[in-house]
Amino acid sequence: MRESVGVGDYIKFNSSLGVDRHGLIVNGGSSIHVRVLLLEHVTSDTFHEFSLQPITATVYPMAYHSKLVELISVGDYCFVQRSSIIDVVFVLPIKELESGAVFMAGCQSMYFQRFEKRNKRIASCQDAFYFCRYIVEPFSVRLFQSLNTLASHIKRAMHHGPASSISSRSFRLPFSMESFLYLQFKLPTAVSDYLERREKTVIYYNTLEVEARTTVVHKNFLKIITPQSLRQLRSILGEGIGLGLAKERPTKKRPWGFCTINSILTSVEVSDGDDLEDDASGTDGIFLMYTEEKRVLTCSVRYTKIPVNSVEDVTLRLPHARVDEAESGAYLNAWFKLDGVLHEIIAIQGADATCIPVGGLEPNNEVVLPLDLVSNLVRSFGT
Repeated sequence: MRESVGVGDYIKFNSSLGVDRHGLIVNGGSSIHVRVLLLEHVTSDTFHEFSLQPITATVYPMAYHSKLVELISVGDYCFVQRSSIIDVVFVLPIKELESGAVFMAGCQSMYFQRFEKRNKRIASCQDAFYFCRYIVEPFSVRLFQSLNTLASHIKRAMHHGPASSISSRSFRLPFSMESFLYLQFKLPTAVSDYLERREKTVIYYNTLEVEARTTVVHKNFLKIITPQSLRQLRSILGEGIGLGLAKERPTKKRPWGFCTINSILTSVEVSDGDDLEDDASGTDGIFLMYTEEKRVLTCSVRYTKIPVNSVEDVTLRLPHARVDEAESGAYLNAWFKLDGVLHEIIAIQGADATCIPVGGLEPNNEVVLPLDLVSNLVRSFGT
């Protein structure tokens, strides 16, 4: 990592005073040192000196709720030894952070910036840095693009899934080798494995000839199945990784979705068991498989569905989560028991609710019940 960083990368490094500092590499220098534009934490003194306005929940909700630290460039430069570089960090302009394209909120390596010091004056920082494509991108930008995409797909796999669906989701996405090696480096407690396998490949030529070849494929595995490795993954991809809600997707008429009492929480419930390396047993976790030849990352997420009976069911897993009371006892995808059989609400029309037994797919299994009765059954089931 120290050899890969270059011009345009944001880094965290150890200063001569023994304090961790941040900076932007403006000159690659040599294999021994780099020239860095220094960044400092925004403090109360900075606000008073330049009469800056603090961030608010109404203007900058993403930065406010994610508790990210604000940095500012001070216009000073210094030379930094490559051996003193601790990590690559992601410093996003405030507009990009609020754009809705960031899924790593809560990541310990991410910061935001609103202003920079130019000729003893404060000016707005540059925009459109991380989400613009260039021919050659800095190392930290390539890392951010890959990790942010991975965080987006993991959250999407666990959010908005029907409560009656299976508790496992998988997806594949293009992924760079350097990003996977960075994940391996930052996840020392994850179970790692390596496999060489001979696979058959069919090649199609422009002359309409077809050839079958046998090639050796190299696969790397990372299994996040312990509390320590899950905490480390959340420090990289954001604190919301491994948590979601089994509700319908937001729409134009209903753009917001909230965690409510009696809803279903999807959560990766890892354990401290002894038999952790056997992922065939169906244990919860996040399993990553990277194929070197194809540059493809395959991710499988196994999770548990937990009824939200109280606020503590959520705040124990995500301390800053907001949990609301259900507006009505009956709502779509809610579960309840009727004559000992578990039912799910699939539609609500007026004073009637259409329900089906959980797992039942035939239309003739649908039953229409009074909404008042269903509301009472849902409340009793949630408690």
